Amino acid sequence: MPKPNGYVFFLRDMARKHPEQAGENPDFHRLQSKFDPLWHRLSQEEKEAYKSRARNTNRTLSTSASASPYWRSAGLKAAKEAEEAEEKRKEERRKMEAVVKEAVDGFARAGKIMRMRVRC
Repeated sequence: MPKPNGYVFFLRDMARKHPEQAGENPDFHRLQSKFDPLWHRLSQEEKEAYKSRARNTNRTLSTSASASPYWRSAGLKAAKEAEEAEEKRKEERRKMEAVVKEAVDGFARAGKIMRMRVRC
């Protein structure tokens, strides 16, 4: 897992301060698209404050928490959730394909269209 830098800390702060702009479950790309212009407007001193927080946090993580089973299990949990979400998307697609196929077959039986084999 990459160590968070000052920019990541800035994005986290902005997401907390402006939840209406960040959205319900913001991902990194959404936060970046919303708040990147603000980062570029910060002075060097303001950016340095975020960078300092990141250095201090990274130092703490590298000495204690990175070896913790909690961090490993959190990563495994995220991977499992992503895998489950992908399976759910695949199942939804299979269901939708079945509905479309059934509709096309029904119209073909009614003589309203000629049935052609089409791959999605």
